[in-house]
Amino acid sequence: MSVEWLRDAIGEGHLAGMFHRGGEIVHCPRIGEEGYLPLTDRERDDGPAQVRPMSASHIASYIQLHYWCYKLVKNDATGERSPVVTMFPTAAARPALDFPSEQSHLRRLRGVTHSPLPRGDGTILDVPGYDEQAKLLYLPDPDLTVEPVPVEPTAAQVADALKLLRYMVQDFKFLTEHDEANYLGLLLTPLLREIAPPPYKLGVIGAPQPGSGKSLLAGILRIVQGGVFRSEVPPDDAEMRKVITTILDVTTGPVVQLDNVSGVLRSSVLSGLLTSATWEDRRLGSNSHMRARNDRLWVLTGNNVTLGGDLVRRTCWVTIDPGCPDPQLRSAFTIGNLDQWVRDHRGELIHALLVLIRNWVLQGKPTTLRGSDSYARWIETVAGILTTAGHPGVFDQRDAARQTIGTDDSEWREFLDAVHGEFGENPWTVKELLEKFPAAHRVRR
Repeated sequence: MSVEWLRDAIGEGHLAGMFHRGGEIVHCPRIGEEGYLPLTDRERDDGPAQVRPMSASHIASYIQLHYWCYKLVKNDATGERSPVVTMFPTAAARPALDFPSEQSHLRRLRGVTHSPLPRGDGTILDVPGYDEQAKLLYLPDPDLTVEPVPVEPTAAQVADALKLLRYMVQDFKFLTEHDEANYLGLLLTPLLREIAPPPYKLGVIGAPQPGSGKSLLAGILRIVQGGVFRSEVPPDDAEMRKVITTILDVTTGPVVQLDNVSGVLRSSVLSGLLTSATWEDRRLGSNSHMRARNDRLWVLTGNNVTLGGDLVRRTCWVTIDPGCPDPQLRSAFTIGNLDQWVRDHRGELIHALLVLIRNWVLQGKPTTLRGSDSYARWIETVAGILTTAGHPGVFDQRDAARQTIGTDDSEWREFLDAVHGEFGENPWTVKELLEKFPAAHRVRR
């Protein structure tokens, strides 16, 4: 009886905050029986904790908090059955977890946004709560106000929107106008999850020396769009996998910043993530399996960043160069205390980004074919938005790439050049190779 009751009740009433996401049941405390529940002044918007996976015991405990649970117990003397208060049986919740798609009213959840977001058809999701069309939750930050986006932006409104965004970053000395286009493209990306679905390239914000402002630039991405911050890059692939799994499993911020890369960064795990629209792994400390949509923008910062392996081909570069010694001592910026200015004008900045997107949609979504890989749609969309708005730079332009081959590629090229210099076009054996190049014995298989 409890199993049948839960099948009809979960997803409605007091259980309306439960959803079906990636083969599991999750709970959002900001969705109630009447829909979206705004935060009170005393509550803190804890983005990473907005959506939590539910176990059978979690579901049973939650039901116990909101319902009077009883069982009918037969009186031996009278033979009559009367209700006796009891705990909701954990076993009764397990069928719902095993077959979430079979629950009558359990809605599918594809993701969470904390700011207005264009749907796939170009209309704007701006009503807090669950959006049936996009299958997304819009959980706005309590201090965020975004003015309605005009259905048909005028040329003047588009120009003003681009002007505001470029005004925000005018004190950063981008190496080329393409670097600025890359940065604005990264800023647009979290709003394009439905128009240009993931995966997305890794954003690398670099500079030739400390104090140039790269961490501030990355921080602005998080302030505007919301995000997750890690002060260092995991030291190996095992730790990288743990960090990725935890972030995708329990946080909702669309921007993930890993700060201060040093040395050469190689990671087959990160490389794999950057070409995957979904991520699957075992949860830390348990035997349960998680599967999440990889719709995040992953960003690294560092001085003279060097990448190895396939990361180079999966990176969108943003390079700034103040062109002076001790750049941290600079003063007389156009905008003082930039991070606070961005917080104060966050709603206006998001509005400006949405105006650019809406203008591109209105113009017929013009694009230029840039490739056929997994990033093509994203690159063409971002480039189209910026070009249509009148930005002089080209998004993901090769001229902005500080590195076009990985260090591993470079080492192999030097080795093969040496082999060709020794043998030319003549055939050779492995024995002859090892005789000419004894160091090749140390190459690991």
